Amino acid sequence: MNKRYLLILLFLFASCEKNLNLEGIWIIEEMYHSGKQIYPNTIVAGVQVIIEVDPAGYENAEKITFAVTDSSAILPGFESDVLKTTFSVLKDSIVFKQKGDSVYDPRANEFGRKIFLDKFEIIRFPREEILGLKSRSTTIRLINQDYLFQRSFDEIFHR
Repeated sequence: MNKRYLLILLFLFASCEKNLNLEGIWIIEEMYHSGKQIYPNTIVAGVQVIIEVDPAGYENAEKITFAVTDSSAILPGFESDVLKTTFSVLKDSIVFKQKGDSVYDPRANEFGRKIFLDKFEIIRFPREEILGLKSRSTTIRLINQDYLFQRSFDEIFHR
């Protein structure tokens, strides 16, 4: 009888997943669309002064920025400006939708909208700082920027 309770407790413990924490900046490590490797290239419209510090090895990498408080995400462009979206997480999937107040030229970022405005399966890796997103036609592997900064800091100070 005690063995049965132990097995049930082990099963419950093993089946409990950690909550997904999307908040923050996720760097796109690799991306495939229709079986071909692709990578975004955001071109910011207008004049903006942006000072960014990127983790070593990820200089000028494209990013997805999630703000969980208002369920918004900023997605990179493909030879165009960023795509401002909202997102919703439903169990093991995430859906991106164009923000209602965003105005886009219908031709601008058309490829980006085709890629991102879709439902993606969330793929969890054993290391929680890595995340995968997979739609019918696109696969994206992301790594958390905060983790990369912390890893660099730890290497510098030999923690």
